[in-house]
Amino acid sequence: SYTVVGGRRINRADEDCVGVGGGLWNRVGEMWGTAGGGRFNRVEGFFDSVVAGGFSNRVDGQAGVVGGGMFNTAHADYGVVAGGRYNEAWGQEAVVGGGYSNAAAGSAAVVAGGYANRAAGSESAVGGGLRNAAAEQGTVVAGGRDNVAGDLYGAVLGGMGNANDALLGA
Repeated sequence: SYTVVGGRRINRADEDCVGVGGGLWNRVGEMWGTAGGGRFNRVEGFFDSVVAGGFSNRVDGQAGVVGGGMFNTAHADYGVVAGGRYNEAWGQEAVVGGGYSNAAAGSAAVVAGGYANRAAGSESAVGGGLRNAAAEQGTVVAGGRDNVAGDLYGAVLGGMGNANDALLGA
């Protein structure tokens, strides 16, 4: 069955060809998944999904990865959350680098870090900062605070309260 549970206690490997390196209360529920360690981590995504460590992290999508941190989730296929806390990769191939309470919801969307940032459009990106949103396809907010890039392929480079959105009159 090629299943390995390495150490500590109360870890679970529910399928064949999975591994739990150690830690406490970690669970791998689909084939070819891995939980490296940490506590209360879950790997439910089929085919090569990984939670490397941390606390209460989860991978639901196929070939998703959570590197560490706390309460992070890679929901969609090929989603990645490198670390931080309360971050979520919702879009297929979406990435959150770290920070706190960030979400990459569009396909191939990226939030590098910061606090409460959202990359909702496909191929959109937020570099960091506080409460920034890249709302449409190909939009970018480089940083700052309370900025919105809402026009297709629009950008806001920084500052505070700036918007690139025809609907907002900006």
